[in-house]
Amino acid sequence: MMILTGCAANRAGDALRQEAGARQGTVNAGVTIAPQPRECREAYELLPRKDLVGQEALIGIDRYEAYITVEINPTKRRCWQLNEDIRTGLRGESNGRQQ
Repeated sequence: MMILTGCAANRAGDALRQEAGARQGTVNAGVTIAPQPRECREAYELLPRKDLVGQEALIGIDRYEAYITVEINPTKRRCWQLNEDIRTGLRGESNGRQQ
């Protein structure tokens, strides 16, 4: 049990170190990220397992691909467009609304 506990703690520590490293890299690069809408800040949810368990492999793959196409890709496009607009000056950085 001690080994398993140690591994879990190590994974949590790795995640914290990776996040800290990413933040430090952003600061060192002089990159300022404008406030992001909720859909751009939150992690994407995985397709619920109950929708995949017991399905044939190809049906599961089709469902997952549909989920990515319908749910995740439009959000990524909107977030990318928001940040691209901010970068090119089409939107103000203060509130993310078009000026």
